[in-house]
Amino acid sequence: MLYFIHFDSSGGFYRLLISMVGRVSDWKGGDGKFPPLQNMTSLKYLVLRNLSISGELHDFIEQMTSLYVLDLSFNNLTGSIPKSFDGLQNSIRFTFLTNNMLSGTIPSWILSSGKNIDLSYNSFTGSPAPDGCQQGSVNLVSSYSSSNNDLIATCLRQNQPCHGKARSRYNNFFKLFFLQRD
Repeated sequence: MLYFIHFDSSGGFYRLLISMVGRVSDWKGGDGKFPPLQNMTSLKYLVLRNLSISGELHDFIEQMTSLYVLDLSFNNLTGSIPKSFDGLQNSIRFTFLTNNMLSGTIPSWILSSGKNIDLSYNSFTGSPAPDGCQQGSVNLVSSYSSSNNDLIATCLRQNQPCHGKARSRYNNFFKLFFLQRD
């Protein structure tokens, strides 16, 4: 079952091709706002990659209890990861929040969830910082703001070199995603 939905809000125009899979990526010309998806609680895949979406992550995503993949990577999202997202732990398998401007502390449930989560290339500032750039199946390469704080591992800092072992794990994260998709 496919739905073609048009959102027109404040002069902006979104085109979304959504079924139980909602996937839009690399589409230019949107208004930079997060689309109003709060009533689409049965989505399995929400992929809104590289759409220049700005603002904070919305709490209504937590109500998408069937969500298996969440990909909001390569946008301009800011703020902290909402506490309500811990409600996704039962359904979600893959989360990509890569290359945004997320800040604050990485919630402890993420680091211990066992889920495949990519938080790389963000601007987290909270402490304590994780010990390394790979915490189980959570990728944290360049996830912290550039800092001279020696307590933050080099591979976590933006604009710092990432040694071969960390880079290899980062690439394996994506391979795992493509091998385990439904």
